Amino acid sequence: MSRKTEKTFRDLESYLEKHQNEIEGEADVERLVARFMQENNASIFSRLEEEQSGEPTADDLLELAEDAPSSKKRFEYIRKALALEPENLDAMRMEIETECGEDLDAMRERFAVAVSRADEIMGRDGWFGEENIGDFWGLLETRPYMRLRYAYFETLIACGQMKAAIEEAQELLRLCKGDNLGVRFRLMHIFAFLEEEDAMLRLHRTYEEYDETQMLLPLSIVCYKNGKTEQAREYLLRLFAVNPDTKKFMRQMNRGELDFLEEKEDFFGYRPFTMEELAQEFRENTFLFITCPGYFSWADRELVSVKGKPGRKKK
Repeated sequence: MSRKTEKTFRDLESYLEKHQNEIEGEADVERLVARFMQENNASIFSRLEEEQSGEPTADDLLELAEDAPSSKKRFEYIRKALALEPENLDAMRMEIETECGEDLDAMRERFAVAVSRADEIMGRDGWFGEENIGDFWGLLETRPYMRLRYAYFETLIACGQMKAAIEEAQELLRLCKGDNLGVRFRLMHIFAFLEEEDAMLRLHRTYEEYDETQMLLPLSIVCYKNGKTEQAREYLLRLFAVNPDTKKFMRQMNRGELDFLEEKEDFFGYRPFTMEELAQEFRENTFLFITCPGYFSWADRELVSVKGKPGRKKK
């Protein structure tokens, strides 16, 4: 979650709390959310102008950077933020992303240095105390550190350095046991890519074997890859039971009809247990899905014989 999205969520929560007396059902919540977004969007430009004309903080400058019309302007705001706060971890992350662009290897090297520097800063300031480990996303002060490390994790995956990505993922999960960033989902697909079934089962048990789309699909895939078609079918049927779009997804994957990728998440993210989530899963983990086309033809055939609508039972 970006800094901007995080702030908007906080503002939305306050807005809904303020208008609690207007809420009687889900339709009222949707109406208030729509009204909030309209008001929020209408005020954004005047707010940015005010920040530019006054004495902006580093956070103000980073918000301006996120809305900058060009990379040149974005970089200008980031540099100003770093001048005010040289140890601002969000600014460090954004500087690397802006400077490196599509040069993934340069980005990987820069992030490795930045994470090492961030470790020094966080250790010096006492954030690695036992009372904090496991709750890093729950602490606002440690979220920039988590965003930096997650960006490094994603860059390792993009560079194909999967073993290093696994180590980084395990550290992120140690720091935030609740896994607010969804690291476990990415890790499951890396394990499936490497055919490390036992590691996947251990990770699934860690999260109480919940029937989540992005846990069940890679489990089904790895069982298929390891020749365990009965187990692969069990996970496939569990996936279909919680995500009714599974059958359509498998059919389209089998036929190479990838128009489901147009099912993009909105500002608040994808809707779990829908084609939106499956589309997002495909976009993030293409490295796995392109290696096992046979799985999708098999899964499509398996689901053709399944009659009726799936249930919505989740463990």
